[in-house]
Amino acid sequence: MDRARWTIVPIALISLLNLPAAFASKDAGPDGSGWAGTALGVLGVVAIVAFVRRSPWSRSLAIAVGVLNVAGGVWALAAGYGNGVVGVVLGAVVTALAATAPVDRPTMREAHS
Repeated sequence: MDRARWTIVPIALISLLNLPAAFASKDAGPDGSGWAGTALGVLGVVAIVAFVRRSPWSRSLAIAVGVLNVAGGVWALAAGYGNGVVGVVLGAVVTALAATAPVDRPTMREAHS
C-alpha cells in the first residue's frame, strides 16, 4: 500500500467522527459548530474519493481537511469541549500524510492491470 493510500485511513476515521456532529445533542450548539463538523466530514469523504481516483486536487483538499480539523480541535479545546484533542491529533496526521503523499495519475498499464 503506497503512501497515498495510507492517507485515506486517517481521513476516513476523522470523517466518520465528524459526520454525526450536527446530530449529537452536546455538539450541536447554537453557534453552528456541529453543522460545521458535519460539513467537514462530508469534505473528508470527498477527499477519500479523490485519493482513490488519484485526482490532482486530492492532496490540496486533504491538507485543507486536516488543517480545518486542527483548527476545529483547537477551538473545541478553547471552548471547553473534551473532544478537541482527537481533531488536533488526527488533523495533524492527515495534514502530514497528505503533504508528503505522491498523487500522480497512474499510467495506462497500471490502470488496466
